[in-house]
Amino acid sequence: MPPLRAQFATQANFELIEADALDTDFCELVGPDTTARVVANLPYNVATAVLQRLIEQRHCITEMVLMLQREVVERITAPPGSSERGFFSVFVEAYCEAEKVCDVPPRAFRPVPKVWSTVARLRPTHRRRCEKRKIALASCERGLCAKEKNHAQQSASRA
Repeated sequence: MPPLRAQFATQANFELIEADALDTDFCELVGPDTTARVVANLPYNVATAVLQRLIEQRHCITEMVLMLQREVVERITAPPGSSERGFFSVFVEAYCEAEKVCDVPPRAFRPVPKVWSTVARLRPTHRRRCEKRKIALASCERGLCAKEKNHAQQSASRA
């Protein structure tokens, strides 16, 4: 973190915050301003949990530019009818406009991971626009729960 602090030390509109994203109240950090942009590299093991937390606090976030494992971005940007689409795709779509910005090869990191990363941009949508999407989300959630229950029953019967 010291190189980032040094590089952006003169920027009045930049603050580097080192904290547990799952416990952080982002809106409290933004104050006294009312909105902020979040830029982060999210580790795969907590990416969906952190993204869900950011979306829950979307009223104080204008934009999220996030580096995630490529497969996560493929899921959250999957179009209807795609095999990659699932509950999390619909959840993100209900509250944000999501787009893939660019892929980042493993060689860009030290140590070199086995997977590609992707930078994604998410912009929270306005409340009125979300209402129809929340209905679709609830419908999808019910359908996915039924599918998951059926899949679990099938897996148990094979064991």
